[in-house]
Amino acid sequence: MRVDAKFAVPVYYPHFVCKGGACRHTCCEGLEVNMTEAEYFRLLTLECTPELRRQLDAGIRVNGYPDENRYARILPNFLGTCHLLDAQGLCMLQRECGVDGLTAVCRHYPRSPQIADRPECATANACEKTLELLLAMAERGEHWACLEQELSFDLPGDRPVGGSLAEKRTALRCELLTVLANPSEPVQTRLWKLQDRIRRCPQWTAQGDVSPVPCRPDAVWPVSMGALRRFAVWCGGEYPDLKPYMDAVRRLLDAHPGLDDLSREVDARLQRRQEQQPAFPLFLSLVLANDFFYRHIPFAAERCSMGQQAVAFAGMAELLLLMTAAMIGDGKGENLYAADDAAGQDERSRILIDGYASFFRMVELTDFDRNLLASLEDGGADQAG
Repeated sequence: MRVDAKFAVPVYYPHFVCKGGACRHTCCEGLEVNMTEAEYFRLLTLECTPELRRQLDAGIRVNGYPDENRYARILPNFLGTCHLLDAQGLCMLQRECGVDGLTAVCRHYPRSPQIADRPECATANACEKTLELLLAMAERGEHWACLEQELSFDLPGDRPVGGSLAEKRTALRCELLTVLANPSEPVQTRLWKLQDRIRRCPQWTAQGDVSPVPCRPDAVWPVSMGALRRFAVWCGGEYPDLKPYMDAVRRLLDAHPGLDDLSREVDARLQRRQEQQPAFPLFLSLVLANDFFYRHIPFAAERCSMGQQAVAFAGMAELLLLMTAAMIGDGKGENLYAADDAAGQDERSRILIDGYASFFRMVELTDFDRNLLASLEDGGADQAG
């Protein structure tokens, strides 16, 4: 379905331009690209060079339970990269057939066009260019905001809900974004407010939901640290790019098993980060708001309720905070962040963006929410040990 409309987009969106071969975290690395039934048969019968045909035949597989919108996928090769990349890291399909030859996912990603409630589009935090634009916004003191831009997309199978329900859902998301993007409050306070607001929605269904950890009102960690520790260990084992970061998170939690002690240590490390780069708190707020907007939370997936999405988002944000603190280090031992005085500002920014890009690749391109929710269901309200 061709959509030509005014899309709500973040203010950085008009400035987004793919970095192409200069990108350190190419979209084609490790991504399984789903395609429609029509796209599959178009590629199956595509007239192309013998080399491209070999790679298409090697890389495309029909899904186990295909439907017309998710019929097949392009698998990464044994090195984790797309079968269709040439020796220079460029797409052979695009080179031979142009942009129109690509699947919709490859044409749009890291953009996220959707029209379920209203036309919206952002770019993914997994994209380093997105993170660079958000960091530049923070350095200019710009807060989260949206504008309207005329855009055109082919959106197979996407149909707008429309009507008063769509208006109510959009209003709720805007309200939640306002809470989440407020850098004057601690992140954990914003996560508590986000979950509380969703709990008070008529759409909240308690049965089967994962509840926030029942702590005192002034508690700073809305999600179980024990569950997050176990999840960090699992992530480090499943995703090699994240292993050094998740190992550092585990060391941080092991060294500070008490919640109050952990909170003080994390706050101290993040304060050092802010001293090195004053724009960091605003950058973090922009990153969280962008992920929330990009993934259309709390209406991102039918298989997860609003409450489950809110809890999963809180767990994701807390794991990101822990990872950031762990990257900075305690000033005495191993330091993933190169936070010493000898490191320049550009180098610190690059290391931060590399870590965040790797983290959000896991969040956006895997069953992160379902895996985190499963961990939280087993985690209870225990402490970091």
